[in-house]
Amino acid sequence: MTAPIYEDFAARLAQPCRFAQLIHDVEQPSRAAVLHRVGERRERSGYEQFSLIFHVEAHDAPQQGMHAVTFADGMRWEIFVVPIARLAAGIAYEACYNRSLA
Repeated sequence: MTAPIYEDFAARLAQPCRFAQLIHDVEQPSRAAVLHRVGERRERSGYEQFSLIFHVEAHDAPQQGMHAVTFADGMRWEIFVVPIARLAAGIAYEACYNRSLA
């Protein structure tokens, strides 16, 4: 699996996906979600920086950590997310990227 880049997520903005917490590398039951926001991409000192916000249908917030995110087109990535807000219909999670361009 290759590491995702900004364009991978920007192409899937507002698309539904499945969101599953990974505990000891074991995928837990998935939940319906949508990629709500792809933050502005910045390049600084040889690094690419951007953030993602997912809205996940859940009322019992899983802990921060690794989650498998699978889109309808079959693309799947494992990313580290943090719950940042309760929503009327679930939880908002954020992932921040800061990766070397070299």
